[in-house]
Amino acid sequence: MRQIGVSTEVFGLIWAARQSGEESENDILLRVLSGSTTSKETIREPRKMNQAASSLGHSYWWQVVEYAMQKIGRPASLAEIYRVVADVCRDHNRRMPQELEATVRGTLEDNSSDSDRYKRVRDIFCMPEGKHSGIWALRSNKR
Repeated sequence: MRQIGVSTEVFGLIWAARQSGEESENDILLRVLSGSTTSKETIREPRKMNQAASSLGHSYWWQVVEYAMQKIGRPASLAEIYRVVADVCRDHNRRMPQELEATVRGTLEDNSSDSDRYKRVRDIFCMPEGKHSGIWALRSNKR
C-alpha cells in the first residue's frame, strides 16, 4: 500500500466527511473521489451506540452530540441535550469545554442543513419544530 502525506487540517477534513460504515481514510476517499456521494435528501443511518461509545474519549464533538441524541432517542430541547452531553462526557472521561452549551449548540448548527450556520460537510441534526424552537433531533429520527 502506498502512503501519502497530508496536513492535520486535511486529515481532519477527510474524517469530517466520513459516512456510516466507513472505517478508514481509504474508504472515505474512495467514496469522495469516485463521486458516489449520497444526495442531501438521503436520511443518514446513525452509527450503532456501542460502536460510538467505545471511542467517545477521542471523538469529534459531532460524534459526542450524535451519541447523546441517540441516547435520548427523540426530539429534545437544548437544555436536555446539554445535560445528556455532560453526562456522556463524565461517563466516558471526556474533557468538557468551559463553554459546553455554546460548543453543543454550535455543533448542532454546523451539522444541520436546517441551520444558517451549516458547514455543508455532514447533515446529522435537524430542527423538527422549525428554527428558533430550541428542539433538535437526529435527522434519521425526524418524524
